[in-house]
Amino acid sequence: MTVREASEMFHIDEKEVRKNYRARMIIGAANINGKVYIPDDTTIMPNKKDIQSFLFQILQKKNNKDYVFSRKLCPDRETLFCLVEYLYRRGFIGEYKFNDDVDSLLETVMLTSEGLEFVMGSRLLDFKVFELSPVQ
Repeated sequence: MTVREASEMFHIDEKEVRKNYRARMIIGAANINGKVYIPDDTTIMPNKKDIQSFLFQILQKKNNKDYVFSRKLCPDRETLFCLVEYLYRRGFIGEYKFNDDVDSLLETVMLTSEGLEFVMGSRLLDFKVFELSPVQ
C-alpha cells in the first residue's frame, strides 16, 4: 500500500507515516523509485514514543502485578496481541506464550536487551568480567 492508503487505514497523517518509515518503525516497508511502499498485511503502525511507553508499562507490570495498563495504544485485545507480535518481530521482546487472558500474556513477556535499550533511549553499558592476575 502507499503512504496515502496507510494514512487512511491507520487514521494518521501522511507525514506521520513517512516519519515512522524513516524511523524504521514499519516492518517490511521499502522505498522503490523514491516512493514508500508498506506491506498490505501491516496491522499496526506505532510510533517510537508509543512503543517506548508500552515497553515501560510492561516493566511496571512486572514489578507491580496490580499495575493497570494504559489502553491508549491498544484499546482492545486484538490490537494488544498485534502489538505484542510486532514487538516480538522487532526483537524488543523474547519468546512469549500466547494466551487469551491479557494479564497472563503480559506476565510471560520478557524484554530483550534491544527492548531495554529502546526504552532507555540509549545504549546500555556492557559489563565485562575482568580477570584479575596477581601482582608481582
